[in-house]
Amino acid sequence: MRKMSEFFKNRPNDFFSNLRVVICFIEYKDTILFLQRSKSLIAPLKWAIPGGKVEKEESNFAALKREIFEELALKIDNREKINLINNVFVRHAFADYELILYRWITYEKPAITLNSNEHVNFIWSPFLKILNLDLIEGQLEAFKLVYENDYSFIRDYGRQ
Repeated sequence: MRKMSEFFKNRPNDFFSNLRVVICFIEYKDTILFLQRSKSLIAPLKWAIPGGKVEKEESNFAALKREIFEELALKIDNREKINLINNVFVRHAFADYELILYRWITYEKPAITLNSNEHVNFIWSPFLKILNLDLIEGQLEAFKLVYENDYSFIRDYGRQ
């Protein structure tokens, strides 16, 4: 069993999962929104970026809109506010999946209403303090992809 997630910029030949996950880094001033997972979920009480699974026949952006609404009761009304940053292929101990990363910079602090079945708390964390959060596995790597252009941990699975 793998201990940590492995990230690939190309789909490995033995990557058979059709699972796609979208996450969105929501920024307000010099902070990023993190959600604390419910005790009843996998990785209880760990902090994560808003997002979730893409449903069958759903576009990545439609899934992002749905997840943001389900988790935060926020409606995304303007596609131009949100930027697609990257997508990578992730090997995790539980499942392989494609991770699609978005970034939303907002100049007005949104009113957050948490879905209490999924999350128990939220925090607007300053960029330099995210290492103080007990993050769900893989979130720090996603942060590095978006903000530091740090691809050092991503494996380049060359296609032969």
